Amino acid sequence: MDLIKRCLCRATRFRALERNGLAVKQCLDCGALHQHVEMTETEYADWYRTAYHDGCYTHTLEHDREVAKKRLDYYRIPAGARLLDIGGGNGAFVMEAKARGIEAVGQDLAEGASAAPDDTYTGPLASIHFPTDHFDVVTMHDVLEHAPDPIGMLLEVRRILKQGGRLLLDFPDFVAPEGRHHWKPVEHLWLLDIDRLLDLLTAVGFRVHDHDHPIPGKWLVDAVAPAEKRTSIILPPGIGDSYWALAKLQGLMSLYGWGDVVDVWLEDAKDKNRAADFVRLAPFVAYQGTVKQARNRMAFHEAYRQDGRAVIPGVEDRDFLVSFNGTLGAGHSLEDTEPAAPVAWRYPAWRSLGERAAERGYRQRFGEYVVAFFVDGGFYHKWVAHFGAREIGQTFDLLSRDRTVVIMGARWDVGGLSSKAGGNVVDLSGQTSVEEMLGLLRGAAGIVGFPAGNTIVGAAMGVPTALLYHDHFVKPFWTNTVPPDTVGRSYRALDVTRTGPGDLVDAISVLMGDRAAA
Repeated sequence: MDLIKRCLCRATRFRALERNGLAVKQCLDCGALHQHVEMTETEYADWYRTAYHDGCYTHTLEHDREVAKKRLDYYRIPAGARLLDIGGGNGAFVMEAKARGIEAVGQDLAEGASAAPDDTYTGPLASIHFPTDHFDVVTMHDVLEHAPDPIGMLLEVRRILKQGGRLLLDFPDFVAPEGRHHWKPVEHLWLLDIDRLLDLLTAVGFRVHDHDHPIPGKWLVDAVAPAEKRTSIILPPGIGDSYWALAKLQGLMSLYGWGDVVDVWLEDAKDKNRAADFVRLAPFVAYQGTVKQARNRMAFHEAYRQDGRAVIPGVEDRDFLVSFNGTLGAGHSLEDTEPAAPVAWRYPAWRSLGERAAERGYRQRFGEYVVAFFVDGGFYHKWVAHFGAREIGQTFDLLSRDRTVVIMGARWDVGGLSSKAGGNVVDLSGQTSVEEMLGLLRGAAGIVGFPAGNTIVGAAMGVPTALLYHDHFVKPFWTNTVPPDTVGRSYRALDVTRTGPGDLVDAISVLMGDRAAA
């Protein structure tokens, strides 16, 4: 058994050798060397998580901070740049980068290895789902030679780097006398010379700017992620509207050959472009900005309000407008609209360190809490005619007997219906960013209120959710807008014209497991 089944050139024919005390294999097609390690990929990852920092890696934090200072002196990264240090280990490089005003975070496989855990993502790089075009600089110090799949890792690095962003790759010079100590058992898998390393970077799409020996026995390669042509997509401006489109988008991309990443614009909603920070969390899109309706108003009307096309080509100089508002509003499901494109209700998405910290912080601050969302703007006056300030206040009183009630809303909801309803509540209207909102939702014991992008996304997360609906929306819409496996289990849609405060509290209590289902 060999951890490496295929060479970087995709060949599978090797010859066994012994080199500098290691059992190695050489590709019979391209000549690249890799170390023969008898582990599965899972066993290798487990070894890094549990053993690497307990004996193989012996440098102190103080030593590594001194090395980081020298590297940063050489790199000349400007303050304010957004940087990811892959394989950041104990966090020394991130600490020194932040000390110079660089917006730095780290990533490492091993849990608990970093002395800066609040700045470190733990787990395989691809599983973190960083946004596309996110970082100005990515650094990799003594990392790529450890990776079973260097090609996959470099492709992910290219995706998360901004177009024109900089990769600084530190790699052992296995050929130089000063680099002989890098022939290490188990950990160093790929024993590449500089020519093969540069060929690899070029093959995955990087443009190599320079390579040098600032540290004896190591190569430093300075490379750039060039711009690339992508399919351009317009999405609707709301969080819920864009969520439905994103749930179908990967299926559409595969169906129509749009590539692995698309450039996304949102239709301009003037001062309510809150969805931008939500959309960019999906790793298969690159958020670009907003687009105003100028020449194609009928296309937007069809996409949003008619039982028409969900994918409309050639809108506002972009390749496609994608929206499922019209078809959902007509009573169709996402599964039945563009049926050849599968739905990924729980598509991969980035959970930022800020979102995770917010979730922990809200739980520490409030204990067990329920999030409430009630507003009276726009078409919600139809809801308020049946469930107004008096009913909302009674709901708050009933819920707050057992838990904290936290009011959620955007800045345009400040001072609105929920704030005036009274009751024992904490009002966070206008006080949460999108990542804080997601942390608030994810940490909640339950969600109640009116249907909106925020409450629907909370329901999609699997948080127990009871929402009040009006026949402004056809009845299939009430359940077609959330993952089907949540309906009746963690999600209930109630008719606002027939529901009182006690009914709503009973419904959310059952979903939260407080009472036996009727």
